[in-house]
Amino acid sequence: LIDKGKCRCCGERITSYDNIHCHHRKPWLPFDQVNKVKNLATVCKYCHRKIHGLMPNVGTTQTMKKIDKFKAELSKKDTKDNPVGI
Repeated sequence: LIDKGKCRCCGERITSYDNIHCHHRKPWLPFDQVNKVKNLATVCKYCHRKIHGLMPNVGTTQTMKKIDKFKAELSKKDTKDNPVGI
C-alpha cells in the first residue's frame, strides 16, 4: 500500500474505502505523469477537504503543517502561470 494505509497528513489508519482519498500533489502535470506514485499521497477525506479549502483548517499543529505543505504545492502552479499574483 502507498503510505502504509495511513493518511499522510494526520497519520490516522485508513480502514474504509469511503475514507480513503488520493491527493494529486501536482494535478497540472501531463496525463502520463499525473498518476505516478511520486505525485500521489494517500489522505483521509477530511484532510483532503482541508487541503482543497473545503473544510476549516483545524487540527494538531503537526497535521496543519502537513496540510499547509500540500496547499503550498498546489499554489506553486498559480505562481508559475502568474508570477505577479494577479
